[in-house]
Amino acid sequence: MALPDFLVIGAPRAGTTSLHNYLGQHPQIFMCPVKEPNFFRQTDESFSGKALSEREYEALFDGAKPGQRAGEGSPAYLVSQGAPGLVSQLIPEATMIAVLRDPAERAFSDYQSWVRSGGETLDFDRAVADGRGEGVRPIGHYLNPGFYFRHLSHWLSEFPRERLHIFLYEDLIANPAAFLATICEALGIDSEFCFDAGIRYNPSGKPRNRLLQKTLEPSRMTAAVERILPATLKRYGQKILFAVRAANLEPVRLDPVTRKALIANYREDILKTQDLLGRDLSAWLR
Repeated sequence: MALPDFLVIGAPRAGTTSLHNYLGQHPQIFMCPVKEPNFFRQTDESFSGKALSEREYEALFDGAKPGQRAGEGSPAYLVSQGAPGLVSQLIPEATMIAVLRDPAERAFSDYQSWVRSGGETLDFDRAVADGRGEGVRPIGHYLNPGFYFRHLSHWLSEFPRERLHIFLYEDLIANPAAFLATICEALGIDSEFCFDAGIRYNPSGKPRNRLLQKTLEPSRMTAAVERILPATLKRYGQKILFAVRAANLEPVRLDPVTRKALIANYREDILKTQDLLGRDLSAWLR
Protein backbone atom coordinates (compact mmCIF):
# COMPACT_ATOMS: atom_id res chain seq x y z
CA MET A 1 0.00 0.00 0.00
CA ALA A 2 1.32 3.45 -0.88
CA LEU A 3 0.15 7.00 -1.31
CA PRO A 4 1.03 9.02 -4.43
CA ASP A 5 4.37 10.81 -4.53
CA PHE A 6 3.26 13.70 -6.75
CA LEU A 7 0.09 15.76 -7.10
CA VAL A 8 -1.24 18.00 -9.86
CA ILE A 9 -2.88 20.62 -7.63
CA GLY A 10 -4.42 22.94 -10.22
CA ALA A 11 -5.41 25.35 -11.42
CA PRO A 12 -8.95 24.45 -12.51
CA ARG A 13 -9.50 25.09 -16.25
CA ALA A 14 -5.76 25.25 -16.90
CA GLY A 15 -5.19 22.05 -18.85
CA THR A 16 -5.06 19.70 -15.86
CA THR A 17 -7.38 17.13 -17.46
CA SER A 18 -5.13 17.00 -20.52
CA LEU A 19 -2.03 16.81 -18.33
CA HIS A 20 -3.49 13.91 -16.33
CA ASN A 21 -4.15 11.95 -19.52
CA TYR A 22 -0.79 12.78 -21.10
CA LEU A 23 1.22 11.78 -18.02
CA GLY A 24 -0.68 8.50 -17.87
CA GLN A 25 0.99 7.49 -21.15
CA HIS A 26 4.49 7.54 -19.63
CA PRO A 27 5.75 4.07 -18.62
CA GLN A 28 7.42 5.52 -15.53
CA ILE A 29 4.19 7.07 -14.25
CA PHE A 30 1.03 5.59 -12.77
CA MET A 31 -1.84 8.08 -12.72
CA CYS A 32 -4.79 7.53 -10.42
CA PRO A 33 -7.62 5.94 -12.47
CA VAL A 34 -10.20 8.09 -10.66
CA LYS A 35 -10.36 11.65 -11.95
CA GLU A 36 -10.09 14.23 -9.17
CA PRO A 37 -10.40 12.06 -6.04
CA ASN A 38 -10.01 15.20 -3.88
CA PHE A 39 -8.88 13.12 -0.90
CA PHE A 40 -6.77 15.89 0.63
CA ARG A 41 -9.54 18.48 0.68
CA GLN A 42 -12.13 16.42 2.55
CA THR A 43 -11.74 18.65 5.62
CA ASP A 44 -12.78 21.76 3.67
CA GLU A 45 -16.20 23.15 4.59
CA SER A 46 -17.05 23.34 0.89
CA PHE A 47 -16.26 19.65 0.25
CA SER A 48 -19.33 17.83 -1.05
CA GLY A 49 -17.92 14.78 -2.85
CA LYS A 50 -17.56 11.16 -1.77
CA ALA A 51 -15.35 10.93 1.30
CA LEU A 52 -12.59 8.31 1.05
CA SER A 53 -10.79 6.61 3.91
CA GLU A 54 -7.01 6.54 3.73
CA ARG A 55 -7.15 2.84 2.81
CA GLU A 56 -9.68 3.50 0.03
CA TYR A 57 -7.46 6.26 -1.31
CA GLU A 58 -4.35 4.08 -1.16
CA ALA A 59 -6.23 1.35 -3.05
CA LEU A 60 -6.54 3.70 -6.03
CA PHE A 61 -2.78 3.29 -6.51
CA ASP A 62 -2.61 -0.48 -6.11
CA GLY A 63 -1.97 -0.78 -9.85
CA ALA A 64 1.33 1.10 -9.67
CA LYS A 65 4.33 -1.03 -10.64
CA PRO A 66 7.64 -1.03 -8.74
CA GLY A 67 9.72 1.97 -9.80
CA GLN A 68 6.79 3.97 -11.17
CA ARG A 69 5.99 7.42 -9.83
CA ALA A 70 2.37 7.51 -8.68
CA GLY A 71 0.31 10.66 -9.08
CA GLU A 72 -3.15 12.13 -9.13
CA GLY A 73 -4.71 15.40 -10.22
CA SER A 74 -7.32 17.29 -8.22
CA PRO A 75 -7.24 20.94 -9.36
CA ALA A 76 -9.35 22.10 -6.41
CA TYR A 77 -6.34 21.36 -4.17
CA LEU A 78 -4.92 24.73 -5.24
CA VAL A 79 -7.64 26.66 -3.41
CA SER A 80 -8.10 24.20 -0.56
CA GLN A 81 -7.45 25.42 2.97
CA GLY A 82 -6.90 21.93 4.35
CA ALA A 83 -5.00 20.18 1.56
CA PRO A 84 -1.50 21.67 2.08
CA GLY A 85 -1.34 20.64 5.74
CA LEU A 86 -2.78 17.17 5.17
CA VAL A 87 -0.43 16.47 2.26
CA SER A 88 2.49 17.63 4.41
CA GLN A 89 1.35 15.26 7.16
CA LEU A 90 0.73 12.15 5.04
CA ILE A 91 3.22 12.50 2.16
CA PRO A 92 5.82 15.02 3.35
CA GLU A 93 8.18 14.19 0.46
CA ALA A 94 5.54 14.82 -2.22
CA THR A 95 6.17 16.83 -5.37
CA MET A 96 3.48 19.34 -6.36
CA ILE A 97 2.75 20.46 -9.92
CA ALA A 98 0.68 23.59 -10.55
CA VAL A 99 -0.35 24.88 -13.98
CA LEU A 100 -1.45 28.52 -14.06
CA ARG A 101 -3.46 30.29 -16.75
CA ASP A 102 -4.24 33.94 -17.47
CA PRO A 103 -6.66 34.41 -14.53
CA ALA A 104 -9.26 36.40 -16.46
CA GLU A 105 -9.40 33.77 -19.22
CA ARG A 106 -9.42 31.00 -16.61
CA ALA A 107 -12.44 32.53 -14.85
CA PHE A 108 -14.32 32.88 -18.14
CA SER A 109 -13.47 29.30 -19.12
CA ASP A 110 -14.73 28.11 -15.73
CA TYR A 111 -17.98 29.99 -16.33
CA GLN A 112 -18.38 28.51 -19.82
CA SER A 113 -17.88 25.02 -18.42
CA TRP A 114 -20.74 25.52 -15.97
CA VAL A 115 -22.98 26.98 -18.68
CA ARG A 116 -22.21 24.00 -20.91
CA SER A 117 -23.16 21.54 -18.16
CA GLY A 118 -26.40 23.37 -17.42
CA GLY A 119 -25.25 24.56 -13.99
CA GLU A 120 -25.21 28.27 -14.83
CA THR A 121 -27.81 30.43 -16.60
CA LEU A 122 -26.67 33.95 -15.69
CA ASP A 123 -24.52 35.92 -18.12
CA PHE A 124 -20.88 36.19 -17.07
CA ASP A 125 -20.97 39.76 -15.77
CA ARG A 126 -24.00 39.01 -13.61
CA ALA A 127 -22.53 35.74 -12.37
CA VAL A 128 -19.34 37.53 -11.32
CA ALA A 129 -21.28 40.40 -9.71
CA ASP A 130 -23.43 37.84 -7.90
CA GLY A 131 -20.33 36.61 -6.12
CA ARG A 132 -20.87 32.94 -6.90
CA GLY A 133 -23.30 32.85 -9.78
CA GLU A 134 -25.94 30.16 -9.66
CA GLY A 135 -25.36 26.67 -8.30
CA VAL A 136 -22.89 25.44 -5.74
CA ARG A 137 -19.25 25.32 -6.80
CA PRO A 138 -16.71 23.47 -4.66
CA ILE A 139 -14.12 26.11 -5.49
CA GLY A 140 -16.47 29.02 -4.80
CA HIS A 141 -16.51 32.22 -6.79
CA TYR A 142 -15.41 32.06 -10.45
CA LEU A 143 -12.68 34.57 -9.64
CA ASN A 144 -11.28 32.86 -6.54
CA PRO A 145 -8.96 30.25 -8.13
CA GLY A 146 -7.19 32.95 -10.16
CA PHE A 147 -5.59 34.57 -7.12
CA TYR A 148 -2.60 32.31 -7.60
CA PHE A 149 -0.11 33.96 -5.28
CA ARG A 150 -2.59 33.85 -2.42
CA HIS A 151 -3.28 30.14 -2.89
CA LEU A 152 0.31 29.10 -3.62
CA SER A 153 1.39 30.86 -0.44
CA HIS A 154 -0.63 28.33 1.56
CA TRP A 155 1.32 25.51 -0.08
CA LEU A 156 4.63 27.28 0.41
CA SER A 157 3.91 27.56 4.12
CA GLU A 158 4.06 23.74 4.23
CA PHE A 159 6.63 22.88 1.55
CA PRO A 160 9.92 24.36 0.31
CA ARG A 161 9.77 26.22 -3.01
CA GLU A 162 11.78 23.53 -4.83
CA ARG A 163 9.02 20.99 -4.21
CA LEU A 164 6.39 23.16 -5.88
CA HIS A 165 6.86 23.12 -9.66
CA ILE A 166 4.84 25.86 -11.35
CA PHE A 167 4.09 25.88 -15.08
CA LEU A 168 2.04 28.05 -17.44
CA TYR A 169 -0.95 26.86 -19.45
CA GLU A 170 0.13 29.13 -22.29
CA ASP A 171 3.34 27.08 -22.63
CA LEU A 172 1.32 23.86 -22.80
CA ILE A 173 -0.76 25.26 -25.67
CA ALA A 174 2.24 26.71 -27.52
CA ASN A 175 4.50 23.64 -27.33
CA PRO A 176 3.05 20.54 -25.64
CA ALA A 177 6.18 18.42 -26.24
CA ALA A 178 8.55 20.91 -24.58
CA PHE A 179 6.08 21.49 -21.75
CA LEU A 180 5.77 17.77 -20.99
CA ALA A 181 9.53 17.25 -21.22
CA THR A 182 10.01 19.93 -18.56
CA ILE A 183 7.49 18.23 -16.29
CA CYS A 184 9.29 14.90 -16.76
CA GLU A 185 12.53 16.59 -15.73
CA ALA A 186 10.80 17.93 -12.61
CA LEU A 187 9.65 14.39 -11.79
CA GLY A 188 13.07 12.87 -12.48
CA ILE A 189 11.90 10.56 -15.26
CA ASP A 190 12.77 10.08 -18.94
CA SER A 191 12.14 13.46 -20.56
CA GLU A 192 12.65 12.12 -24.09
CA PHE A 193 9.50 9.99 -23.99
CA CYS A 194 7.27 10.84 -26.96
CA PHE A 195 3.79 11.71 -25.69
CA ASP A 196 0.69 11.61 -27.87
CA ALA A 197 -0.59 15.11 -27.11
CA GLY A 198 -2.92 15.28 -30.10
CA ILE A 199 -6.06 15.29 -27.95
CA ARG A 200 -7.09 18.49 -26.19
CA TYR A 201 -9.27 17.40 -23.30
CA ASN A 202 -12.11 19.48 -21.89
CA PRO A 203 -11.78 22.53 -24.22
CA SER A 204 -13.82 25.71 -23.74
CA GLY A 205 -16.61 26.91 -25.97
CA LYS A 206 -20.33 27.21 -26.56
CA PRO A 207 -22.05 24.06 -27.91
CA ARG A 208 -23.38 24.49 -31.43
CA ASN A 209 -25.74 21.55 -30.85
CA ARG A 210 -26.73 21.01 -27.20
CA LEU A 211 -28.24 17.57 -27.83
CA LEU A 212 -25.00 16.39 -29.43
CA GLN A 213 -23.03 17.91 -26.55
CA LYS A 214 -25.12 16.04 -24.00
CA THR A 215 -24.74 12.80 -25.95
CA LEU A 216 -20.95 13.19 -26.02
CA GLU A 217 -20.57 13.91 -22.29
CA PRO A 218 -18.75 11.20 -20.29
CA SER A 219 -21.03 8.66 -18.64
CA ARG A 220 -20.72 5.55 -16.49
CA MET A 221 -21.20 3.44 -19.59
CA THR A 222 -18.35 5.09 -21.51
CA ALA A 223 -16.14 4.90 -18.41
CA ALA A 224 -16.83 1.16 -18.08
CA VAL A 225 -16.01 0.58 -21.75
CA GLU A 226 -12.79 2.61 -21.47
CA ARG A 227 -11.60 0.53 -18.53
CA ILE A 228 -11.59 -2.69 -20.56
CA LEU A 229 -10.07 -1.30 -23.76
CA PRO A 230 -6.34 -1.59 -24.47
CA ALA A 231 -4.53 1.74 -23.99
CA THR A 232 -3.82 2.22 -27.72
CA LEU A 233 -7.43 1.54 -28.74
CA LYS A 234 -8.69 3.72 -25.90
CA ARG A 235 -6.60 6.69 -27.08
CA TYR A 236 -7.76 6.19 -30.68
CA GLY A 237 -11.39 6.24 -29.55
CA GLN A 238 -10.75 9.29 -27.39
CA LYS A 239 -9.22 11.12 -30.34
CA ILE A 240 -12.37 10.61 -32.38
CA LEU A 241 -14.68 11.49 -29.49
CA PHE A 242 -12.82 14.63 -28.47
CA ALA A 243 -12.42 15.76 -32.08
CA VAL A 244 -16.21 15.62 -32.49
CA ARG A 245 -16.70 17.41 -29.15
CA ALA A 246 -14.25 20.15 -30.13
CA ALA A 247 -15.89 20.59 -33.54
CA ASN A 248 -19.23 21.07 -31.77
CA LEU A 249 -17.86 23.91 -29.64
CA GLU A 250 -17.95 27.47 -30.90
CA PRO A 251 -15.18 29.64 -29.40
CA VAL A 252 -16.50 32.52 -27.28
CA ARG A 253 -14.29 35.50 -26.53
CA LEU A 254 -14.24 37.36 -23.25
CA ASP A 255 -15.65 40.89 -23.62
CA PRO A 256 -12.72 43.40 -23.56
CA VAL A 257 -14.49 45.68 -21.07
CA THR A 258 -15.14 42.75 -18.73
CA ARG A 259 -11.54 41.58 -19.14
CA LYS A 260 -10.24 45.01 -18.18
CA ALA A 261 -12.32 44.95 -14.99
CA LEU A 262 -11.10 41.45 -14.11
CA ILE A 263 -7.46 42.39 -14.68
CA ALA A 264 -7.84 45.36 -12.33
CA ASN A 265 -9.07 42.91 -9.71
CA TYR A 266 -6.20 40.49 -10.27
CA ARG A 267 -3.40 43.00 -10.90
CA GLU A 268 -1.68 42.94 -7.50
CA ASP A 269 -1.80 39.14 -7.30
CA ILE A 270 -0.45 38.81 -10.86
CA LEU A 271 2.55 40.99 -10.02
CA LYS A 272 3.30 38.91 -6.92
CA THR A 273 2.92 35.69 -8.92
CA GLN A 274 5.29 37.10 -11.54
CA ASP A 275 7.93 37.69 -8.87
CA LEU A 276 7.40 34.21 -7.42
CA LEU A 277 7.86 32.53 -10.81
CA GLY A 278 10.53 34.84 -12.19
CA ARG A 279 8.48 34.89 -15.40
CA ASP A 280 7.16 37.82 -17.42
CA LEU A 281 3.36 37.77 -16.96
CA SER A 282 2.70 41.15 -18.58
CA ALA A 283 0.43 39.45 -21.16
CA TRP A 284 -1.97 38.69 -18.31
CA LEU A 285 -2.19 42.42 -17.57
CA ARG A 286 -3.24 43.44 -21.07
